[in-house]
Amino acid sequence: MQRFQEQGFDIVTRSDTATASKLLTALRQGDYQVEKVFKDEPRTYIARIRLGDELYMYKIPRGRYNRRWERFLTLFRNGEAIRHFLSMDTLLGLNFKAPEPVMAAEQRQSGMAVDGLLLYRYAPGVEANQQHAALVTPELLRLHRLGYMRRDAHAKNYLINGEDVVFIDFRLKKPRLLKTLRLQIELSKYLRTMPDGWQYLPEPLRHSLMLRFSAWLSRQLRDTRYLRRRLKASIKKLSNKP
Repeated sequence: MQRFQEQGFDIVTRSDTATASKLLTALRQGDYQVEKVFKDEPRTYIARIRLGDELYMYKIPRGRYNRRWERFLTLFRNGEAIRHFLSMDTLLGLNFKAPEPVMAAEQRQSGMAVDGLLLYRYAPGVEANQQHAALVTPELLRLHRLGYMRRDAHAKNYLINGEDVVFIDFRLKKPRLLKTLRLQIELSKYLRTMPDGWQYLPEPLRHSLMLRFSAWLSRQLRDTRYLRRRLKASIKKLSNKP
């Protein structure tokens, strides 16, 4: 992996600097073919694109760079695009399947990351569903045994390619505080979207009080977030009334 600066961007790449520079130029100039747009929202842009003979996924995490607090934090750490790149690189290094990151680039102003993009190779596969619980569940448990959370463990965030489980839309985190609780909260969120996964848990874990407490706590946190969003929407609606 290499890191360098060019065209006003801080760039990390798994390829050589010349190739990364050409890719960045092509992206900035729109010199690529869009095959499918998956999201085009204020928070995120994600599309499958073709550059030459290669298929890539092109992501712009707009929302992260627009939040003042997130910008401030980048004075002390990488921005979202580079953090996502490094997560992909780490997961591959741990011998899991994930899309191969090609390049991430970020612009900074006054030391803060204000814009960024991520390019990674397109990973073929079908979205995981209940019939894939026997494949996906052991892989998530293996990641947890290594001490990592993947964030957003929803069943839709795994692709199945033959017998391989491909992790997508993740950002690794290694919790230090309340590690066991946080890992099991993530597991309970996954099980809520993949109920058949329960039967593939080790017997002691399946019947553990900690997992059941984590599932209960996860539901409470979800309901709290839902009520908070409803409240914010109501306040916004009232403030827009003449």
